[in-house]
Amino acid sequence: MATNVCKSCTRNVIIKKQEIDQILSKSKVHESQMVSNELFEQRMTLCKSCPSLIYGTTCTHSGCLVEYRAKFSIKRCPNPSGSRW
Repeated sequence: MATNVCKSCTRNVIIKKQEIDQILSKSKVHESQMVSNELFEQRMTLCKSCPSLIYGTTCTHSGCLVEYRAKFSIKRCPNPSGSRW
């Protein structure tokens, strides 16, 4: 049975919700640079419906964790065909 391992490392690419929450909680970004919970949820809805989302967490265009990227006001969807949000 194949495992989902990142091409550039040996770490499993499947990331649990707890790990994403931990990454966000350790972020030293001021709350004013983050979007509202409502906007975050809107962004996540769009990301979850995107065919470029893999493993339920990762954008194939940027390699970013979508929950991390969607949280910040200065970030945009990296889709080369045009931002979805």
